[in-house]
Amino acid sequence: MRRALHPFPVLHAGLIVLCLAAVLSQGTATTSAAVIFEQTDVFVSGTEGYHTFRIPAIQVAPNGTLLAFAEGRRDNMYDPGGGDIDLVLKTSTDGGSTWSPLSVFDNPGEAWAASNPTTVVDQANGATWVFYNRWEPGCGWSSSLPGTDNCQSWARVSYDSGTSWSVPTDLTHQARDYDNWGATFFGPGGAIQADSGRLLVPSAAKPGTSTSAARSYVLFSDDHGTSWQRGDLLDDGSTRTSECQLVELVGGSILIDIRQKNGEPHRWRATSRHEGATWSTLFPGEYVTAVSCAIERYSLVSEGGDTNRIYWTGPAGPARANLEVRVSYDEGQTFSQTAPIYNGLAAYSDMTNFGDGTIGVLWEKDGYERITFTRFNQDYIDTYEPPPRPGHVEGGPVVAGGTTPYAWYRADRGVIGETQMAYWADQSGGDRHLSVFLGNPEETNNSPGGRTTLTFDGDDIVVGTPNDPDGWGHAAAGTVFAVFRPTAYDPEHQYDVTYVYDGYDDGGALYRQYFSYMAEKPQEPWLIEGQAISAGARDVSGGVYNETYVATATMPGGDGDILGEWLVTSATHTTGFNDVFRVNGLEIFSGDLYGEGMRGLVIGADRRCDRYEFVGDYAELIVFEGELSAAEIERIELILMVRWGMVVLVPGDTNNDGKVDQQDVERLAGNWGTSVTGGAPDGDLNGDGVVGPADMAILAANWGYGTEEGKAVPEPSLLAMLIGGVLMWTVRREAKQ
Repeated sequence: MRRALHPFPVLHAGLIVLCLAAVLSQGTATTSAAVIFEQTDVFVSGTEGYHTFRIPAIQVAPNGTLLAFAEGRRDNMYDPGGGDIDLVLKTSTDGGSTWSPLSVFDNPGEAWAASNPTTVVDQANGATWVFYNRWEPGCGWSSSLPGTDNCQSWARVSYDSGTSWSVPTDLTHQARDYDNWGATFFGPGGAIQADSGRLLVPSAAKPGTSTSAARSYVLFSDDHGTSWQRGDLLDDGSTRTSECQLVELVGGSILIDIRQKNGEPHRWRATSRHEGATWSTLFPGEYVTAVSCAIERYSLVSEGGDTNRIYWTGPAGPARANLEVRVSYDEGQTFSQTAPIYNGLAAYSDMTNFGDGTIGVLWEKDGYERITFTRFNQDYIDTYEPPPRPGHVEGGPVVAGGTTPYAWYRADRGVIGETQMAYWADQSGGDRHLSVFLGNPEETNNSPGGRTTLTFDGDDIVVGTPNDPDGWGHAAAGTVFAVFRPTAYDPEHQYDVTYVYDGYDDGGALYRQYFSYMAEKPQEPWLIEGQAISAGARDVSGGVYNETYVATATMPGGDGDILGEWLVTSATHTTGFNDVFRVNGLEIFSGDLYGEGMRGLVIGADRRCDRYEFVGDYAELIVFEGELSAAEIERIELILMVRWGMVVLVPGDTNNDGKVDQQDVERLAGNWGTSVTGGAPDGDLNGDGVVGPADMAILAANWGYGTEEGKAVPEPSLLAMLIGGVLMWTVRREAKQ
């Protein structure tokens, strides 16, 4: 019926039955002989002659052999158009426990690229099909043109479960409207066979030359691959659709699950009653970052299953991280059951059904460092119990202009540490959690004030704010504060802190701007790098692809070697006709970008930018929606410096000018009688959380300190006069408003 539910007997050795808590190190599961979960690395980047392996596809062949395909990127990790890419293959005859040496499935030539492996088995004759694309040197999605062979579609077939393969067949003119479409690509992964016998291959097209006009469709065959036809393009072109996979529903309709445009909070779906020839209107799918995901039939009552199930795999977030499986019991309308596959960086995935109650997933792991195979069964999902999530604590976050932060994280509050993963709890009350990937930072007391900090050893990476369908993660403007201390660096690979900004050029190509603080360049601490995600397009600033820019910024303790210095940084992004990015008040980027806005803060770096290893201590992170005023930024920076012991204020001084004077009276007056969370910079001089008479008494006792008159010895009448002055100031302030 489809790519799943393989009817041939599958024999394999060494099936591993595991206690899952030991594997995932998060959550618990009932140890039972029925629970199956195993993981094996298949492709490891930097080995076997390839810089990076990406874009996995997995298929159980008719004799039970596992076929694992991937793109072998020889020189770099760029997509087609940015380097030499081969299509590579490994096989397993024991259910995925061990794998054969690598073989090259397709090498189209020097500087050419082969991409997007997509597989299906024809159950009628046992043929195993592999569909893929070839790209001429220097040509990718953005640069391929109509009426050319810049982008080509090919297929190979095996009738002996992958032992031998046919010569490649050129399907370019069948798969593409040659004179009107600039490019097409398959899947990746996810081709199926319908009950009728029709083979359906998920595809996407670029009508014309616009990079923003991607539209999904299906290539299909009713004669076992002798001839091929194109179905209709999905929607009317107003919604960008691209990478996709298919599953047949009970009753014969086809469901297509589609990657959304970068910046949109959810995937898209549509159904076809005509086996891919025509489609319904689009409707929302799973809420997940923009990435290629997998969908697969797991069980059917009509074929002996206990119930009808569909599996879906994708990263739960934040960003491309935390791969999980979701289960639908209502034919894809909802996915009500979930279980983790990996807690850490994870991106593309593809699935295959063994037909014996187990599912295999081939997926990208640890920032494209490897492609891993995971095998599990429904019992694993049924017995998984999620761990408790940390909640926010009392005390409240720093408020700016009456607005609480979108997210607020402190190392001395709400940390849960577990092997491979920890949650950094959000104290703003929004249940947004930062996830620590690839190890756990150690809790230490390294701040000047002795508060608990998180110490990163180079293997610990925290990735910014989580995906939130209604939240700041997809808004345009924001302000981020960070408190940290770098203690060591690798000048080749370390960028200590990275702010990530996403946007589009006027042609629709996605760009990611990295604003990174570098400990090894104390006089030029902010590197601005524009990385084109769509290879071959021009940089938004008008420069060339992947050009680097450097700007200077004044940092606390930034003169000379700042290693070992505690730093407070602020970054703001403003939108309008021009997008402006400032770090510590310095404008470091200005340009026209259309897209997602500042994503938040990455401790360590984004691996897509080839940066690694934050070594040092982290204390606090505050994320505000919208741009704060310079005065608010200055106030919060002072609050953070006082909180973490970088600045010790004179009793009575609220603004760190070394004086106790009228400005401090005004600060108390502005917050008189209210609860505050910023301590002395908010006028709370005694730290009880309320600005009141006790704070005024401290101010009066130190009145005049640091002024020309020197410190005065207050008289009782002066204290009364100051309190009266505060009350009068408050009355005048309210009258003006």
